[in-house]
Amino acid sequence: MASVVGLLILPPITLAYSRSTAGAGTSPPWADAAGGVLHPFVSFAEPDTVYSAYGKVYFLVLLGLLVGLVSLVRMRYARASRAERWGLRLSLTGLLLNLAAIVTDYTVFEGTLVEDGGFLVGTLLGLLLLTVGSILAGIAWLRSPGAPRLGAWLVLLAIPGMVLLDILGFRNLPSMPVAWFCLALLALGGYLVRSPA
Repeated sequence: MASVVGLLILPPITLAYSRSTAGAGTSPPWADAAGGVLHPFVSFAEPDTVYSAYGKVYFLVLLGLLVGLVSLVRMRYARASRAERWGLRLSLTGLLLNLAAIVTDYTVFEGTLVEDGGFLVGTLLGLLLLTVGSILAGIAWLRSPGAPRLGAWLVLLAIPGMVLLDILGFRNLPSMPVAWFCLALLALGGYLVRSPA
């Protein structure tokens, strides 16, 4: 469910960011075409307030992704290779850092040095760990019988996928990279549902 929410709010948060003070001048190429449809979702308050509201929703998205990843770790850990275990540990750490960053970016710390530090450490380092860890796990999954194949390919394609999202105009952090991981974890969720306990 968190993956679906993360994917559904990607267009409104991207448009809201482009209208905010921080995102001025970053209007996505599809803004005019989708602006009418998305207008009610990005005009319910001042632009900075709208963007901050969607940022807070990402806490729930990341929390849901964390629950899904913990479920996957619990299911796979006993038979996981060393590379997969390291990949899963790094991915979990990356998601936890991103959760901390959401707290510093979109709550009482907005506009302070804590927000800037949270962005640097939580968002940037967290996304780096999530990406590296996911790629490690994805490589291990492709080598392991019975592992999630579609999810493995989606995490392996994380960097090209993020470049594609950037080209399509989804440029703000952390929503653009998190959206790609929402897609991958949606596939991994399917694996969890189909796998025996």
